[in-house]
Amino acid sequence: MIGKKAQTDTILNWAIYRIPIIIIVAVFFAIVLSNHYLIGLNSHEVENLILIKRLTYSPNLLAYKDPSTGRVYPGVIDIEKFHTEDLEQNLLNKNNRIAVNIELTYLDTQEVKRAYINEQKARAWDDYVVIGGYDSSVLKRYVKIYENGELHPGLLRIKVLIKK
Repeated sequence: MIGKKAQTDTILNWAIYRIPIIIIVAVFFAIVLSNHYLIGLNSHEVENLILIKRLTYSPNLLAYKDPSTGRVYPGVIDIEKFHTEDLEQNLLNKNNRIAVNIELTYLDTQEVKRAYINEQKARAWDDYVVIGGYDSSVLKRYVKIYENGELHPGLLRIKVLIKK
């Protein structure tokens, strides 16, 4: 049989030393596990960048391709290719979680032309980016616009919206 002094010593040993250490270890594991689950692999920025590069560098999309040499000029936008239908035909996929708003401004006349990929969702999601649930990337780049054999200075603005 254990004496009263030994029982008190055992209770104090648990209450003062062991229980706080168990609580500290449990809190530490909870913090580590919550950080592990919060830090997810988010590849949307890379996905956005790949799409933007594909739009500006691909000869089938916006980049001007010289018909005689076959050379592609990525900093030159062919206005003949700047149509929503052409872009959607080459880029729109079946998952429909990506929408793109493309704006081309002529710097000499301030005329603005717009094209979209997944136009309906691009217009709708643009308002919801602030609320959340959507990632967006915006690229602004000074370009030359090839129109009727002439080059005009322009500003290309591409906004990619991805549903999380």
